[in-house]
Amino acid sequence: MDTDHNIHLPNLVDFARHGYIVVGVEYRDSNKVQFPGQLEDAKAAIRYMRANAKRFQADPNRFIAMGESAGGHMASMLGVTNGLNQFDKGTNLDYSSDVQVAVPFYGVVDPLTAKNGSASNDFDFVYRNLLGAEPENDPELDSAANPLTYVNSNSTPFLIFHGTEDVIVPIKDSEKLYDALVENNVPAELYEIEGAGHMDVKFLQPQVFKIVLDFLDKYLN
Repeated sequence: MDTDHNIHLPNLVDFARHGYIVVGVEYRDSNKVQFPGQLEDAKAAIRYMRANAKRFQADPNRFIAMGESAGGHMASMLGVTNGLNQFDKGTNLDYSSDVQVAVPFYGVVDPLTAKNGSASNDFDFVYRNLLGAEPENDPELDSAANPLTYVNSNSTPFLIFHGTEDVIVPIKDSEKLYDALVENNVPAELYEIEGAGHMDVKFLQPQVFKIVLDFLDKYLN
């Protein structure tokens, strides 16, 4: 069954009210393609939007990647691969796929530690599908899909959210991502939502949206 990529659009109205264009990217998931197909799709969407910025009245210098869980992994990968071109495939290659801010919500970081650190093995198949192998059996593939591999001083500012009661994606992984960004002098903030589980409604509160909007105001010059 396909995921409804528009399920959270009503919750994003506040961003539209503040002048942001909200784009839901329907990339191929791990049931359809192995990594890096998903990242290539997302970068293609960014290039398309940038190539058609005038048509959509978008600012090509103010692109934000935001997502939750697997989408959070995608937002992180986009944020740490600015300036790299090995994932740029397809059309509009004359345009950049860089983003100016990344906002992952409880995103997967290292597939191996996410699998091993989860309190349940019900989602182990996700990482096998993503990589085309068990992450523990193919360190090279695991590293290629791990945002920590690419963190550098060119990485975009990060705003990271994670719940303290997340039993699907370990909060320690977000903490490792935050630490790696700080070590590379990348602006980063990590908010740990007390008592929140994976995909918890606690993340849809006005206070959280205000934190995001304030962060965007700070780093989108």
